[in-house]
Amino acid sequence: MMDPFYAFALFRRRGVIPAPDLEACSHYSQEDCQYQQALEPLNNRNCIHFLHQQMSRLFYQINVCMQKMIWENMCLSPENFNEAEKLLNVTFLGTAGSLPTPERNPSAILINREGEMMLFDCAEGTQRQMMRARTGMMRLNYIFLTHLHADHILGIPGLLETLAFQGRRSPITVVGPIHTMNLMESFKSVCYFSRNFDVQAIELAPGDVLKMKGFQVRAISTHHSVPSLGYSLEEDARLGRFNRDAATSLGIPPGPLFGKLQHGQEIEIDGKKIEPHQVMGPARPGRKIVYTGDTRPCKSVELASSGADLLIHDCALANDMADWAKETKHSTAAEAALVAKNADVGQLVLTHISSRYSEDTSLLLREAKSIFERTIVAEDLMSLEIYLKDE
Repeated sequence: MMDPFYAFALFRRRGVIPAPDLEACSHYSQEDCQYQQALEPLNNRNCIHFLHQQMSRLFYQINVCMQKMIWENMCLSPENFNEAEKLLNVTFLGTAGSLPTPERNPSAILINREGEMMLFDCAEGTQRQMMRARTGMMRLNYIFLTHLHADHILGIPGLLETLAFQGRRSPITVVGPIHTMNLMESFKSVCYFSRNFDVQAIELAPGDVLKMKGFQVRAISTHHSVPSLGYSLEEDARLGRFNRDAATSLGIPPGPLFGKLQHGQEIEIDGKKIEPHQVMGPARPGRKIVYTGDTRPCKSVELASSGADLLIHDCALANDMADWAKETKHSTAAEAALVAKNADVGQLVLTHISSRYSEDTSLLLREAKSIFERTIVAEDLMSLEIYLKDE
């Protein structure tokens, strides 16, 4: 049976049990601080969702630990466990349209892939939303902007200053469409900054790709009233499934040699060379998340979203406002759902919700689900885990 102290340390390290922010409540004792912060998530209207989210994550991590112990007993190396632990989390920090409401902050979405944190759009108040969601922010390395409308960019100066006050030293990169470099220079000219870290700006065009360790972010053409981009986060293909029976039939003893084959290394047994393809199944796809930003429904998004695990699509309006959606270059719920259906995505999440529907999104959800059943409407601080597929 797993040692409970080991389990607690593992879950704390993985973020399942958040570490208390002692600086934020220095006037309390450390014990009081931990108690108050443990209760805080239960004091809001999303308490049921919060508990479900944390318990789901907890059971997933327990399953990973069980797999580890099983594989350890088979004498495999710890590197073989890394794939099972690669969590991909999406936190919706802001889901409003152009106007913030008491229920919704303007646009911001945080993606955390095993500690690699990326922010997609950064509306005013984003850093406070990160604090409320307890995502942390010091490991944030990239801010991706879909376009330069105010409700998607005004949180950048405040976020950078918050990072500076927290002692950040490592650089951060802001990525966006044309004029992103000018935007960052403009922020420098109108604000006094106290930061001691570099901020780099990169401009992308549709089709451009930023490669990172184990995944890439691809810029997508979208159709809005100003130059705009969507983004597709695409993980690298994974190794195929290891065929233990095939390995045993070839005379390979359980142990480190299994691990070498799983990592693409050729081995030799009794003078006979054995190559990985003899014991490994076909490569398996990684996960894919597509975020459109503000856009009309368009073929480029549909093509980029093909087979995506998650499509996060603009949904400003309901069908009765379709003419206004066309004029303002936004999408209706039904239009977003049709894109998801044609692309055969795993799940559709509607965001950029007009203030008309801020308190009641049932109409949007009903219209979308009539076309694509696997649809939900984003809520502020909602968090989704995207799991690896078995195939």
